[in-house]
Amino acid sequence: MDSFTPADGRDNSALLNPDYGNGVFRRRIRLTATDNTVLGELEDCAHGFRVRLEHDGQTVTHVAGESLRTPYDICSGATEPIKQFVGQAISTTPVELNQQVNPRSNCTHLYDLSALALEFCHLSSTNGTMQRQVDVLIPDEVDDAVTARVLIDGEQVLAWQLRSWQIVGPEPIAGKPMYRGFAAWVNEMFTGLQNTAAFVLQKSYLVAEARRYDIDALAGQPAVPDQSMTGICYTYSQQHIGQGKRLAGTMRDFTDRDEQLLQFR
Repeated sequence: MDSFTPADGRDNSALLNPDYGNGVFRRRIRLTATDNTVLGELEDCAHGFRVRLEHDGQTVTHVAGESLRTPYDICSGATEPIKQFVGQAISTTPVELNQQVNPRSNCTHLYDLSALALEFCHLSSTNGTMQRQVDVLIPDEVDDAVTARVLIDGEQVLAWQLRSWQIVGPEPIAGKPMYRGFAAWVNEMFTGLQNTAAFVLQKSYLVAEARRYDIDALAGQPAVPDQSMTGICYTYSQQHIGQGKRLAGTMRDFTDRDEQLLQFR
């Protein structure tokens, strides 16, 4: 998760990205399963993560996370709480996982990547070597609704029209929220790959907001304690909030460079 309010009280308007409105947010996730091991990789404009889960066919036996590019220096410490996945049954559902491993004690994006890798451990335990790639594309949202798309292995799974954290199309999900209450209606209406794609899209829509800002102008700023963010993730936990500093040079624009995703440059 992230916040774009300057700690020194500067007006956000002075920190806007002048190129916003001309680009596309892209997130790519790749899962690769070989020999009782799943490698998960994620990259978008603001983040780069990698996680490796090992299992014995029943439970997770080892987890190793890597923070390759993060908004704050303290985010790298989130590779420790993700080790709570060790001992989890590979058949654990996302709902069960949220009850057993607290997402808010973890980095949101590393946790989600690990959850997808856990699911892939289960899928590949009977199918052997497998690979899956998830791509999210969200055009910059200025005045009108944008069409956000999720592709899995090159095939479009979702195409939703979004405007100001609401779904405006297609029917019958028009009017549904993209923030509070999202999980409840998505779990009721979608299963399988569509369910997975919906949750990936929701988190991507959140991160796409980072494209609105000149993030380098915030370099050196601490995480700001506010009601909307405090306690939401590892960096914004009561234990860590305010300790970390925003890093410079962490943003990437993949609008016309999707081939560079997951190269972690």
